[in-house]
Amino acid sequence: SGIGCGAYVLENFNPGVSPELRRYPGYWSDAVGHVEEWRLLSLIDTNARTTALLSGNVDIIDRLNPRTTSLMSRDPSIAIHSIADNQHYTFPMLTNQSPFDDNDVRQALKYAIDREALVERVLFGYGTVGNDHPIGQGQQYYNEEMEQKVYDPDRARSYLKQAGVNDLKVQLSVSDAAFAGAVEAGD
Repeated sequence: SGIGCGAYVLENFNPGVSPELRRYPGYWSDAVGHVEEWRLLSLIDTNARTTALLSGNVDIIDRLNPRTTSLMSRDPSIAIHSIADNQHYTFPMLTNQSPFDDNDVRQALKYAIDREALVERVLFGYGTVGNDHPIGQGQQYYNEEMEQKVYDPDRARSYLKQAGVNDLKVQLSVSDAAFAGAVEAGD
């Protein structure tokens, strides 16, 4: 129905392919809606999105691959805007299965991960350290008082000792389909 398009009116909609929007001239706020017309294309593949931008077939793309962002920023015709959002990357633990059914094991793994290194090496600095919940700093219910987990191998070993585990090996399945850099994050 087009309800929920903000400062725009839905002109045409081809699900999964392309919505077309036109600026609504009677919108209540002049602070938004600065573009007269939008034609959004669904380009799921990162390489296809990037190629479309570099070839001039599209004007704007999102979800750049962090590995190529610095290279693209060298092109004077491209402006990179890093905007915080609430996307989060996780390594889920099935708490109804061993060894993750033991909270001490889960805590050990949380302290065994160098989150700062992941942001720097995998996201190339385009991100912030998360804290084991999906509510980002820009959301209403973000908990500022929650202690940030930090890389602490000694604390991780202590939790494993509490769990009665001397040597922990877990299988981690990763794919770049989850997010660009997921395979590197799993290394």
